[in-house]
Amino acid sequence: MSIRRWAGAVTVLVLGVTTGLAAPPAAHAAVGSAVLGSWDYVSVPSGCANALNGTEPGDVTVKADGAWRTVRLRRSGTLSSSAVSGATTVTGRIATDSRGSTKVGIKVSASATAKPRSPSICAVDNYAVDATVSARQAVTPARSWLVVRSSGSTRGSSQTGFGSPDVTGGFVALGRSLTKLVPAGTYTLGGGVDASVNVPANSTTARSAAASATATVALFPIGTLRARSGDGLGYVKAGHRDCTHNRVKAYFSDAARTTVRSATFSVEGDRRFTLTGSQLQRDAVFVSSVPRASSGAIRVDIVLRSGARRTSYATSWPCA
Repeated sequence: MSIRRWAGAVTVLVLGVTTGLAAPPAAHAAVGSAVLGSWDYVSVPSGCANALNGTEPGDVTVKADGAWRTVRLRRSGTLSSSAVSGATTVTGRIATDSRGSTKVGIKVSASATAKPRSPSICAVDNYAVDATVSARQAVTPARSWLVVRSSGSTRGSSQTGFGSPDVTGGFVALGRSLTKLVPAGTYTLGGGVDASVNVPANSTTARSAAASATATVALFPIGTLRARSGDGLGYVKAGHRDCTHNRVKAYFSDAARTTVRSATFSVEGDRRFTLTGSQLQRDAVFVSSVPRASSGAIRVDIVLRSGARRTSYATSWPCA
């Protein structure tokens, strides 16, 4: 099955779920199934040789627990008058969290070769192998950012695609990036590569194709914490953004209450307020009026009682 055929197939599977037949979104991320797929496909004229041996995993269901898992296809034999071989390696992981995020990690490769032994009226119309990773029926409870990143290479006749076939423009070729806001609902996420060869009748020319890719496909609900950094995270660190109230909750550690002299909070470079003395004797503080379409950059400049300075930095996915 080519990547385009894979995309079409899962679109048909999921359309019934995303067009009003689905149950209300869950309160947390859920995946109907996590699948590593590796198949080969043969097309030769009737009466011509079709004798391949080896392992073909097909669709292998795995746990959506964030662990990397691998399946492999290794096939070889005779199609028509050609010696044919195909190989794939499919490594993937699917992770979800209680907020509603789903993240699919993909490392795949596929290769196919066909070498005519002699001219023959029997052609190899097509021999293809594919390698895919997918999270099927992934539920996101809120508007979310579909994020696709990939890199890799192709040679000969090959196809690639990553993203979600349930989103218009949401399934993109190798090397293209995508960040797109999508409604709450149920989606299939993933992608992969395929490689295919054909040998025309009476040809003596060997054919080969290959593709490999590393990709990430994810859904992040609006406001989800994106990244945290800085040497001050042991004192103050921001959490997820509350898109209903346009605010971020920043948490104070026990060390902050005993060793920090002041903490100055800024939003997108705009200084908002400073806490000192008894104002630091708290578990958390809300940073309000975070611009909805921004990266929600929260910076905390911390001065310790020793005079040392520390910084805590966080960003989150935009609310709009």
